[in-house]
Amino acid sequence: MTASNGSSSWNLRQRTLDDCGHTLNHRQVFSPSGRHVYFDARNVDTEIMKTDRIGRIDLETGQIDWVYQAPNAGPFGPGVGAVACHPLRDRCVFIHGLRNCDAVKPYGATRRFGAMLDPDVSSGSIRSAEARCIRWNPPRGALRGGTHAHSWSADGRAISFTYNDAWIEERHHDGQGPPDLRTAGVMWTDRPVEVSEPDSENFSGNCYAMLVASVSHVAEPGTDAIEMAREECFLGVGSRAIAFLGRVRTVSGGTIDEVFVARWPESLSFASGSSPTDADGRLETPEFVRVERVTRTEGRRYPGVSGPRSWLVSSPDGRRVVCPMKDDDGIVQVAAVDVDSGQIDVLTRLTASLESPLAIDRLGERISLMSEGRIGILDLATREVQWSPDLRDRLEFVWGSYHFLPKENGLLFHAYPKNRDPRWQQLWTLTLH
Repeated sequence: MTASNGSSSWNLRQRTLDDCGHTLNHRQVFSPSGRHVYFDARNVDTEIMKTDRIGRIDLETGQIDWVYQAPNAGPFGPGVGAVACHPLRDRCVFIHGLRNCDAVKPYGATRRFGAMLDPDVSSGSIRSAEARCIRWNPPRGALRGGTHAHSWSADGRAISFTYNDAWIEERHHDGQGPPDLRTAGVMWTDRPVEVSEPDSENFSGNCYAMLVASVSHVAEPGTDAIEMAREECFLGVGSRAIAFLGRVRTVSGGTIDEVFVARWPESLSFASGSSPTDADGRLETPEFVRVERVTRTEGRRYPGVSGPRSWLVSSPDGRRVVCPMKDDDGIVQVAAVDVDSGQIDVLTRLTASLESPLAIDRLGERISLMSEGRIGILDLATREVQWSPDLRDRLEFVWGSYHFLPKENGLLFHAYPKNRDPRWQQLWTLTLH
């Protein structure tokens, strides 16, 4: 389909036709060359547990290869999904459920890990990114639960992740402690961590991991204490800091999401021994990690970062992060936050709320978004949005990012074809001429 919108011509093209789902990660879906796009076979975002394949499409030839098939796949797992590509080499990381998932212990937030795959050299063999050890005091660099939302740093040295602790969750279910609280972490590649007496629940990993945000059950109102940390991104091109959303309590006791930054030294000492824990038994953040609250929005009419789920997006220099926020009329706009000052700059004047996660191009000059069936490209210099025609007569949109194509002026995304039965989520490109 080709459609004109003012002086621009938009070309919508369906890129996959298979009778299965095709779901893209929220970022880093392209191989380093830009030729291949990686996806998983989910047909619904929430169905990782039932998904067993990782695929890629060659954008030049249209050929699809299934690069990984989960063994012993069933309705309760293991489940795979959310593929993130290394920026410099043909390597990817994705969510993988534990290999012993069944009806009694199915795939879940605490029962998954980051699987690393080298598609062209490993013959479908995966390695665990993090080490997993469900014990009171696991070895330093290991974790006790599930990671997801993996993202590579721009230099490829580290992987950020969101984390849920299986040991804390199990104790809470037994009435022995507070609930598990989601938080964020970073792991450094090619620094193996060994776990003694490995089994299906406990295993060694290829990365040294640490948590970067301490979380508190029912944080004290009006303080910077965090109840949940998530939606992180690396700041800039290095691997020395991440920004994340931290859930805090206002003076009145309500909860809002604010922007936080965690930083650590360039030279790290990867300690050995056992991991320290706090009074609740949670794994502690290392002392060398410095966490700062960036935004304080309680005085706004609609405080906090809010809108559709969207991971924070960093400018290439790491000075600003972009996120969704409501304006005084309650409309979700695109906003930029200065990391040093906390100043908020609203970049758009949308008449209807943003409805998609945000994505940024490789040069940090444009942001993609969607509202009212139209896909937009926001020029960060001029603050003008170039809109596509309304595509709802052709597509049934679902939650997902609009990824900038590396070799064309356009975007890649997933959506259902309109009025098709059965409904299979397919990949599409929308190019601008």
